[in-house]
Amino acid sequence: MTDWNDYAHDVISGKITASKWINLACQRHLDDLQDGHTRGLWVDDQDADRFIQFFERFLHHTKGKWAGQRFLLLPWQKFAVASIFGWKKDDGSR
Repeated sequence: MTDWNDYAHDVISGKITASKWINLACQRHLDDLQDGHTRGLWVDDQDADRFIQFFERFLHHTKGKWAGQRFLLLPWQKFAVASIFGWKKDDGSR
């Protein structure tokens, strides 16, 4: 897994200060890594990484001082993208 799991661990450990809701999302993510399979959930790391790489490879800023530069995701953004595209149900749906 990529550093999107590191972000969740850092939030829960207090290394990264976050809101109550972000803390809950990170805790649920970590809990689901342990026992999500009992509810038919699993993480497709390759899909999660593929979408993160898509953002960073193909998306560019179009205006302002960063125009033309690649859109590099911050750790919290990687966590959000990976959570959306990485978690799946047993049937492969999101």
